[in-house]
Order: sequence, then C-alpha cells, then structure tokens
Amino acid sequence: MAPFEIRDACLKQLRAVRNGFFKSEAAAALDKMTEKEKEAAGRTLVHVNIAIRKLENVQLAQIADQLKSLENDLVSAVGKLEKALNNLRKFKQVLDSASGVLKLLAKVATLAGVPIPA
Repeated sequence: MAPFEIRDACLKQLRAVRNGFFKSEAAAALDKMTEKEKEAAGRTLVHVNIAIRKLENVQLAQIADQLKSLENDLVSAVGKLEKALNNLRKFKQVLDSASGVLKLLAKVATLAGVPIPA
C-alpha cells in the first residue's frame, strides 16, 4: 500500500470508532462497564480524537517512511478494528482494537517527531 492509503485506512477506522461511541450499542455496553472500564473507554475516545486530528493535519512526507515500515502491523491492526466495528455489541473488543491501532500510530508519530498519545 502507498503511505497515503495506509493513513487513509487508519483514519477511516478511527472515525468509525469515534462515531461508534455515540451509538445505542456502545451506550448499552458502557452501562455494563465498571467505572474503571468507563474511564479507560473515555481515554480511548480522547486518544482516538487526537490521533484523527494529528493524522489529518500532518504532512504525509513526515510520516511516510514510518507508515511503510509498520505497514503490515498497521494493516493487520486496522483489519482487526474493522471486524470489531462490524459488531459494536462487542464494544470491549472495539476498544481493545482501537488501542492497538493507536499504539502503532503513536510509534509512527514518535519516530516522525509528531507524538500522539496511545
């Protein structure tokens, strides 16, 4: 994949996660979570929003090499996230998958000098 395709695939899934937080399935899942799990879910949503903003604003040239070097891991992580999003009832799996993508993007961003939280 070209670097822009990797970035765009990540953005697409991260936006889907953000939008998924506001669906009734997510609300029902959040109601069943402990306070600690709810706080972790909130942090994940904040980190997803930051990652989206940074990926939208970063110059592709700044992160192209890092995206390519982690391409296989990112494609795999984004694929897992996409599968999890197909069944929002498994909200915890969506959160875990989103965290996996965020960790890889944080690695890309750190290597490129544009840190984002994971």
